[in-house]
Amino acid sequence: MNRSSGVQIIENKPLTTREAVREAVQYRALIFSMVRRELKVRYAQTLLGFFWSFMRPLSYLTIYTIFFSVIIKMDTGGRPFSLLALSGIMAWNYFQDIFHTAGQSLILDADLIKKNNVPRLILPLYRSLVGLVELCISLGIYIVLQLILGWPFTIFALFLPLIVLVNLFVGLAVALWTSAYTVRVRDFYHLVSTILNFGMWLTPVFYGPELVPDFLEWVLHINPMALVIALYRWALLAGPFPEWPYLMAAVLTVVLFISGLRAFVKTQPTVVDYL
Repeated sequence: MNRSSGVQIIENKPLTTREAVREAVQYRALIFSMVRRELKVRYAQTLLGFFWSFMRPLSYLTIYTIFFSVIIKMDTGGRPFSLLALSGIMAWNYFQDIFHTAGQSLILDADLIKKNNVPRLILPLYRSLVGLVELCISLGIYIVLQLILGWPFTIFALFLPLIVLVNLFVGLAVALWTSAYTVRVRDFYHLVSTILNFGMWLTPVFYGPELVPDFLEWVLHINPMALVIALYRWALLAGPFPEWPYLMAAVLTVVLFISGLRAFVKTQPTVVDYL
C-alpha cells in the first residue's frame, strides 16, 4: 500500500494459503455479522419465515417414511425408521446447503468483491455457517421425535458438536473446489451438482449401510458423507462406530479440503476478471 503521494493504492498481491487463513481468522467478527445478515435476507421475504426451516426436514422425512417404511417396509435393524432417516437427512441437507451456497460464494457475492477489499476466504466460510441454523432445528425435531418414540439417549450424543464440525469440514472441502473453478467455468457447479444428486443414492441417507451389497461396500468407505452419517447414527442411535475402512473417506476429505483451499486461494488474484 503506497501513501507517499497521498494516493492510497491497494496491491493485489497473491497470498499464501497460510496468510489467507490467518487473514480470515482476523475477520471472524465480520464473518458472524455476515451470517446474521444472510439469515435476515433468507427469511425476510417469506411470510412464514423460519417455519420453512422446519418444513424442509419434515417433508423429506414424511416422504421417505411413507415410501420406504410403509410401502416397501425396509429393514432397519430394529431401529425406528423415522430416526434412522432423519439422522441421515439432516446431515445430508447441511452438506447440500454448504455446497449450494458456499460453492457459489464468489459469484453470489460478486458485488461485495468488486466494491470492498474483503478477504475472499470469509465468503465460503460465512455461507457455510448459515446452514447451521437449519441443522440445529433438524436436531431439535430429532430430539422431540426420539422422546415421542421412547428411544433411549446415549452418552455418545456429547460428541455431536465434533460431528457437526466434521459435517462442516466435508461440505467446505467440496465447496472450496467448486467455488474456485465455478467462477471461471460456470458449468463446473452444475457438473458437481449432478454428481452429488446421483451420489445421494450411494450414500446411506435414508437406509442403513447393512443394506449395501458386499461388492459395493468400498463405495461407502471412500464416501466422506457416509462416514459423517455413520458418526451421527453412532452418537444418536447407538449404532456401530465407523470401522477402520472408513479411514479412507477421512483421508480423502483432508486431501480434498487442503487442495481445495489452495485452489481457492490461488484463484483470488484474478477472480475479479471473471465476475
